[in-house]
Amino acid sequence: MQRAYRKKGDNSHVLEAADLECERGGRTLFLGLSFALAGGELLRIAGPNGTGKTSLLRILCGLLSPSAGEVRWKGTPVHSLKEEYARQLVYLGHAPAVKDDLTAAENLSIACSLAGLPASEAAVRAALERYGLPGCCCAKRCPCGCSTSRSLRSMRRRSTSPGG
Repeated sequence: MQRAYRKKGDNSHVLEAADLECERGGRTLFLGLSFALAGGELLRIAGPNGTGKTSLLRILCGLLSPSAGEVRWKGTPVHSLKEEYARQLVYLGHAPAVKDDLTAAENLSIACSLAGLPASEAAVRAALERYGLPGCCCAKRCPCGCSTSRSLRSMRRRSTSPGG
């Protein structure tokens, strides 16, 4: 792991990992892992397959409990913050978090619910229309033959590109 970028200004630790240990399938992936990031800092996690990169990210997000150690957000253990921590977090894994057997509208509604954001049917439809996606987008049920994951990835790319 290496720190890749540091923004000048706030030096207080926002995210801390203290003596983390992770065991999966009876194998120790890492132990005694500690770091502290201040506001604006990034951490690059790299390594060969099977060394615990994804498990570490899941632990940092609160999706997986460490075998030992603790993750703290602004000094407070994340397991005690629950939804408060989740609302301040964005996790982008390597696999798309969409289900091809649901429509784009259903996937977007679920994502909004999980994020604690109210989204009416009309708001979801308007968001999809903004990016030129029909609300029916679904690989299994859609008469136009489009793919939900492809459509939502396209929407994500357009919403994060400059001027998007």
